[in-house]
Amino acid sequence: MYLTLILGIVEQALWLVVYTAQLVLLGRLAQQGLLRRYRFFALYVGVQVLEGSLLLWLQRGTSAYGWAYAAFVPVIGLCATLAVLELHDLVLRDYPGIRSLARWAITGSLGVALVVAALTLSPDLSNPAEAYPLMRSFHVFQRVLYSALFLFMLLATAFLLWFPLPLSRNTVLHTVVFLVSFAGRSATLLVRNVGGVELRLLASSVNLGIAATCLLAWILFLTRAGEQRMVISGHRWRPSEADRLAEQLDSINATLLRTARKR
Repeated sequence: MYLTLILGIVEQALWLVVYTAQLVLLGRLAQQGLLRRYRFFALYVGVQVLEGSLLLWLQRGTSAYGWAYAAFVPVIGLCATLAVLELHDLVLRDYPGIRSLARWAITGSLGVALVVAALTLSPDLSNPAEAYPLMRSFHVFQRVLYSALFLFMLLATAFLLWFPLPLSRNTVLHTVVFLVSFAGRSATLLVRNVGGVELRLLASSVNLGIAATCLLAWILFLTRAGEQRMVISGHRWRPSEADRLAEQLDSINATLLRTARKR
């Protein structure tokens, strides 16, 4: 009981930290002139701020709180997906031919990722200690979605590590922080879905701690200057091979553009 009380206090404190950090991040994006460039990311953060502002006025454990929380789950999930697609466009900004084809591929890869995540649902659905069975459905939905987004971001990160793409520092940062964010959220949601009360509180606190860390990284390092500072993303260990891969990307991009013009 004492541990549950302590974990509850920690969870509440971290929730307030995350809520405050989200507000600061929105202000920071506006101050740095990055709202238009990262409009879906800003929407993703803004919707969470809106949710937090509403939940602040509702008492936890009530039906009103539960329904308000549930109403925002699919909206935030959609915004997260749009933010990831926005990041995909930024990564392939200099390769319009590949970007156009990748828009189709990304839909398929997210679909595959959703299937893979859904195949691991058995533990989530078998927890008899769930106090609110209806809410379990929303937590399971989140776990599947964020697991899928994590798998996609993992593939995107592998792509960046392999191919030498000229990217802004902000884009690289954005990719890495999103990867960490989705990894933390999907893992802690799994623990939350299968654990008892104390384990759920611990998982929630860890999730909020990871979220706060990611928000801090965005606040500190997602800057206007970061848009101008360019880095080469991958294959630094073999420069000669990197040049060959870069030429391959240019060739594939040119071929796809020519094919698109003929249609």
